[in-house]
Amino acid sequence: MPRIRNPTKLGRLLILLLVPALAGAEPATPDALKLLDDSLSPEVSFRGRMMVTHWFGKQTRAEEVEVYHGPGNLYRREFLSPDGIVTRVQVSDGDIEENLLVKHHKVVSGDAVKSYEKVMKPEREMELLLANYEISVSTKPDEVAGRKAWVLELKPKIAGKPWQKLWIDQEHALILENKRYLPKKRFAVLSRYSRIEVAKQLDPKLFELSLSSRAVMGGAHGLEPDFKTLEELKKATGKDVSFPLELPAGFAFESCDDIHWGPQIILHARYTDGLAVLSLFQTDKPVRLPAGATATIEAPSTKTGSIRWAVVGKVLSWQHGKHYFTLMGDVSTEVLQEISAKLK
Repeated sequence: MPRIRNPTKLGRLLILLLVPALAGAEPATPDALKLLDDSLSPEVSFRGRMMVTHWFGKQTRAEEVEVYHGPGNLYRREFLSPDGIVTRVQVSDGDIEENLLVKHHKVVSGDAVKSYEKVMKPEREMELLLANYEISVSTKPDEVAGRKAWVLELKPKIAGKPWQKLWIDQEHALILENKRYLPKKRFAVLSRYSRIEVAKQLDPKLFELSLSSRAVMGGAHGLEPDFKTLEELKKATGKDVSFPLELPAGFAFESCDDIHWGPQIILHARYTDGLAVLSLFQTDKPVRLPAGATATIEAPSTKTGSIRWAVVGKVLSWQHGKHYFTLMGDVSTEVLQEISAKLK
């Protein structure tokens, strides 16, 4: 057998032969949990145009949003009418959130949801997510807005709860498309970028409302949510509070608060299974249900780029003793009925 006198030259030759094959190979499928975690806290600046569509029953509405993001939880969202005119502007730095209502010439501001210490710890929320959903990444990548994306799916282990699919940018872990739906039901939310551009840096002025605008628009009003424990709620209201710590279908108590609506105090408890959100309201008077018994829920979250930005849900109301209860969530009517049966 002839001896190889120059192994270094042979090694270089092998590398040159392998380069074309490696260049055309698809990247390895990432770990699902790491991909999900990375997508919720983007660390790059970008801007893009997003279409958000809500389907609920026979009603459908869509809205275009111009989105700007900077590292450190900086967000600016410009909501557009069909002719491209900005109807409202939302700016947040993770601590303070301001909303400019263009038509009403008003600025509404308050603490951002993320700045609050929630009752449920992130570790517990992740524990619920893993207990209630199967999380996987498709081995076949897709493409959104001209960018290659991994498709991550969260499949509920119990029927009647929402499915979630995320199209996540392979390069920067940005959520390019987010679809939340109930199979065989006409309830869904889809947010999808039609274009998105990663930038080195965006103008810092995009993430603030000018002092002159604030002076013209008038005073600000608090939008701060509240996250109380059951004991804190009892102490704050002096009312008999009997919200359970767990509900059927894998839901656990997250937090509660009290809403003052004129002379009436509404007690509100939030529940989560790690992804889906339920709201349970207790009142002293009956609540009028929205037309078609459907509603849009803005679900708070402690993470930037939350996958629970907006969901469409069902509403169920009943009386038990001296109190009236309303249960609202993005689950099927059957699941709501099962849960309400345990509360009566």
